Amino acid sequence: MARAWELTLCYMFLGCCVTRCSTAGVTLSTPESSMGDTENSMGNASRGNLLSTKSLDAAPADMEFKGSEEELCEMTIAGPKLQFVEFGSPVFWNCTATTTCAVVPGMGWETSLTKQINRTGRWITLSSTMDEWDTKAVCYTFSTGGNVFTTQIAVIAYRLPEDPKIDVPGVIERGSNVTIKCKVANAIPIEETQIRLILKDEVLTNTMELRNGDVKSAEAVVLAAEPGNYSLECRARVGDMVKTVKKELLFFNFPDPVLQILPKRAELPVGTEVNVICDVVETYPREVQLSIQIGTLLEPCEMESPSSCTYTLMVQKEHVEVTAACEATMRAANLTRRTSKTLNVVYGPEFSDSLCPSAQTVVEGHNTIFFCKADGNPAPTVTCSKDGTVGAWRQTGRNDSGTLNCTATNSIGVSVRVVKVTIEYKPRITLFIRGPENIEKGHNLTLECLADGLPAPEYIWTTPKGADIIYSSDNRTLTITSATSHHSGSYICEARNRHGSDTQQKEIKVADTLPLILGLVLASVALVVAVTGGVAYYLWNRARKIRKYESQKSKQKAKKPATRDSLLPQENKVLPFEMVACPMREGRMKTFEASRALSVIFRIQDSPSRTSGGRWQEAKR
Repeated sequence: MARAWELTLCYMFLGCCVTRCSTAGVTLSTPESSMGDTENSMGNASRGNLLSTKSLDAAPADMEFKGSEEELCEMTIAGPKLQFVEFGSPVFWNCTATTTCAVVPGMGWETSLTKQINRTGRWITLSSTMDEWDTKAVCYTFSTGGNVFTTQIAVIAYRLPEDPKIDVPGVIERGSNVTIKCKVANAIPIEETQIRLILKDEVLTNTMELRNGDVKSAEAVVLAAEPGNYSLECRARVGDMVKTVKKELLFFNFPDPVLQILPKRAELPVGTEVNVICDVVETYPREVQLSIQIGTLLEPCEMESPSSCTYTLMVQKEHVEVTAACEATMRAANLTRRTSKTLNVVYGPEFSDSLCPSAQTVVEGHNTIFFCKADGNPAPTVTCSKDGTVGAWRQTGRNDSGTLNCTATNSIGVSVRVVKVTIEYKPRITLFIRGPENIEKGHNLTLECLADGLPAPEYIWTTPKGADIIYSSDNRTLTITSATSHHSGSYICEARNRHGSDTQQKEIKVADTLPLILGLVLASVALVVAVTGGVAYYLWNRARKIRKYESQKSKQKAKKPATRDSLLPQENKVLPFEMVACPMREGRMKTFEASRALSVIFRIQDSPSRTSGGRWQEAKR
C-alpha cells in the first residue's frame, strides 16, 4: 500500500521526466544532464524539465510528503510565496531543508525558466531571468526513507509604463470643479495594476478606476477651494513595484479689477479734471500688471506689481462716449481682465461750416436740400426761420432764396447762426425777332435770345452754313446785315448753365425781287407765243379742212348730175370741237374748251348763176 502511494507521488510530481520509478523501492534520480552535471559543474544554465508546470498547478503551494508519521522533513523558501517580478529582470530564489531531510545532495529546483543552480551548505540557489509572464518554481528534496518533499512559489511578471500620464490643467481658478485624470497604458498585467491619485499628500478617496483594453485610468473631481500651489501625484502599482509621476497645480484667485472715476458725477462738462483709478484686491498670486486705457490711449502703471493705479484726465470734447478701462494681467494664469465705463462728457451747441455752412446753394428740382446742424452733447435741436417766420424752413422754389436765422438748443446752452441761401435753376429762353421773319434781299434783321437762369447762362447759336452774322459781346444777340439767300434757314439759340439748358428756334426767309420780275417777263412772252401759235394753227387747220371739203364736193358733182336737193346747202352741219387759247387780262393765260362748234351752212341759191357753187355762211350756235 505504501509503495503504491509512493509510486503515485512519483508520477504526480516527477512525471515522465523521472528515469527510474521502481515498485520494489522508490528511488528518484534526475537525468545526468541536469542533476549530476549541475552538482559537479555549478553555473551551467539548463532548462529544467523535472516537473511540469501543469503538475505544479495541481499541487498546493507548499506540500510535504513523508513515508511514516515519525519521519519529518521541512522545506523553506526565502521570501513570499507569491512574487511580482519585472519582465526581463534577473531573479534569485533560495531554498533550504531541515536535517531530517538527510539526502541533501538530492535537493533541487524545478521551473520552466532557464536556470542556474548553486549549493551552499543546506541552501540551494536558483538564478534566472524573468522571460515568461506567468510561471512557478518548485524546490524539492528526498528524505532518508526515500520520500520526496517540495515547496513552491508563484511568480508573476509585470511591466510598468514608461510614465503614467496626468490629464489636468496646470492652472485652476478658485471655486472651480476640475476633473483629474491619470492614465496607464500597456502595463502588464493590467488587471493587477492599481492607480492612486494624491493631492498635497492626501489620497483622493473619490477616485474611480476605469479600464479600456490595455489602458487603465483613474479619475477624481476636485474643488479648488483655496488658492495656492499644490502637488499632484499619480502612482501606478503592480505588486510591490510603484511608478510615480508628479505635476504642480496652481489654484489662483483673480477677481475683476475695480475702476473708479473721481469726482463721481453723472455728467462731465468739458474742461473738468478727473482721476481714473484702477484697483485689484485678493489676487493670488500677487504678481499682477495694471494699466489704464482712455479710448485708444493705453497708460501702463509704473510699478511692477501695483495694487492700485491712477491717471489724471482733462475732459475734452473728443472724450464724448469714450471708454475708460482698467486692465489687469496675471501672467501666471495667462489671463487679462478688464473693467470699463463710458465717459458722459457734455457741452453746449456749436455751429461749424461743415455742419451748417453760412452760405448755401440749393438746386431747384434736384435732391439737394438746405441743411443745418450743430455739434453738442446732448445732441442739440436746430430750427431755422426766414423773414420772421419761426420754425423749420424748407425751400420750394427759386423765390425762396434769402437769409435764414438758425438756432441750436440743448440742456447746456443755445447758439445762433445766420445762413444765406441761394436757389439755383436751369435756363428758360425767350427768342425775339427785331423785324419781319421774311425779309428782302439786302435788308437787315436782328435776333435776340433772352434766358432766365441761375447762375447766368452762356449762349450758343446754330445758324445756316455760309451766313455772315454779327454777334453781340455776350452772344445773346445776332444781326444779319445786307441779307442774302445764304441767310435763309433755321436759327437756334441754346442757353446753358451747370444745371441744364433750353433751346428756341426761328425760321428766316430772304426774298430776291429781280428773279421775280424776270420770271414774270418770261412768262408773258411765253404766253404771247403760245396764243399766237394757237391762233395760227387754228386758221391753218380750218383752211385745210375747207379745201378738203370743197375737193370732196367737186368730185361728187363730177360723178352725178346735180339736183336741186343736192345743191341745197346742208343745214346745221357741226364742225369738230377745237381747243382755243385766248389771251386774258394781267398777262396770264387761260385755257377753255369751246362748248359749241361752228356750223357752216352752205346754201345754194336757185338762181342759175350760182349753180357752180354755194354761198358760205357761218353761224354760231
